Amino acid sequence: FSKEIQRAFEKIEEKLVRLGKRPHLILDPNDLREIHIYYSVAEVCKGLMTANDTFWWEMWKEYEKRADGAFNEIDFKYDSSADGYISGVEDGARLDTAWAVRR
Repeated sequence: FSKEIQRAFEKIEEKLVRLGKRPHLILDPNDLREIHIYYSVAEVCKGLMTANDTFWWEMWKEYEKRADGAFNEIDFKYDSSADGYISGVEDGARLDTAWAVRR
């Protein structure tokens, strides 16, 4: 399922870019692990769907929903100054309505 796993990474990157964030400035990629797992499972389920198959469609939608929910709730370490550290103004600064830098 390497294609589906790669697509899950791409979806996360796309969502970050749409929020105005640069994925390479996330200091701890493990913060995105749960989201990546959900999107990977969703992509696998989508690939297993057939024309009349409601089970895989429902599983795909369920895991997409879980991934989106986890993405909207996540706090992660983000280096907005691109210096490799969270410091000064970045420490505890709100990044977006659902995104905050974890101390």
